[in-house]
Amino acid sequence: MDARKASRYGMLTGLAAAAALVGGMAAAGASPASPANSPSQAHLHGVVPMVGKAHTNPGAIGSKTLQYGGGVDGIGVTSGKEKVYVVFWGSQWGTQTTDSNGNYKFSNDTAGAAGRVQQMLKGLGTGGEQWSGVMTQYCEGVAYGATSCPSSAPHVAYPTGGGTLAGVWYDTTTAPSAASEPQIAQEAINAAGHFGNTTASSNRYAQYVVFSPKGTNPDNYKTNGFCAWHDYNKDLGV
Repeated sequence: MDARKASRYGMLTGLAAAAALVGGMAAAGASPASPANSPSQAHLHGVVPMVGKAHTNPGAIGSKTLQYGGGVDGIGVTSGKEKVYVVFWGSQWGTQTTDSNGNYKFSNDTAGAAGRVQQMLKGLGTGGEQWSGVMTQYCEGVAYGATSCPSSAPHVAYPTGGGTLAGVWYDTTTAPSAASEPQIAQEAINAAGHFGNTTASSNRYAQYVVFSPKGTNPDNYKTNGFCAWHDYNKDLGV
């Protein structure tokens, strides 16, 4: 399977970041949304709860209850060690150096966000932190509409083994001022190639998080006013 056929990406308003999930990963949110496999959904805006892989909430039983929304691609939840690859996209980040923790830092990143992101990912799964443990309640292999996971079902794994940060790339090509969904997806595909992950097996537990530089407006999130989205990259015709 080509990596592109399994990629997912999302937008985080505060950080202007896009996360491309290649090979399957679970995420959770609090707001209900239509099923990701609905043919009427070109893309989903708002926080999209996902159980398994691209499994969104088909309707809430209660105000805080998620339901299993089916599955796609047959890849499944992340049951192995997660690998997160960070991409700082665009020469607009400025000159790249290294901080005291060995993280990339940039002359135009006046808030120091780049270092904080890298340091956070290095710490996930270490020191007994419990934030990552939230995901372990989610699973696959249950009936559509299920609201709980039996112990026998494959669950999302806790990210043990020395942090989740697998690689960092400063892509010094100029990032678009308002990157489209296909452009963001393509950058994630470029990142997979950069890190040598060109097969389904090498992307099984991989995530690619693409950070756009300050002053850009990826997918026009500032004017559209949404906080997050998840989508297939079928925008690219693959």
